[in-house]
Amino acid sequence: MAEKILTRITAEEYFQLPEYAERDLIELIDGEVIIRMPPVLKHQRLVRAILLMLTQIAEELGGEAIPAPFEVKLDDKMYLNPIFSTLQKTHNVL
Repeated sequence: MAEKILTRITAEEYFQLPEYAERDLIELIDGEVIIRMPPVLKHQRLVRAILLMLTQIAEELGGEAIPAPFEVKLDDKMYLNPIFSTLQKTHNVL
């Protein structure tokens, strides 16, 4: 069996990729570029239901729920596109 060789790239190289400018579903995880397929309808319905619940809870706590697409930098090797996220006032981001 052939050994899989991964080439890791930097954030700077990631942002220069033509695929980065062309796609919403691209992430950098531990230096590896991941291009995801568009979600199916069942997935989107589940996301909507969860987002509605998260929105209600977040607003009760003084925050907000944010749907995709948006990019989150965790460190120089991790740029993710979460399905949704919540922001709270206690973190001084609102």
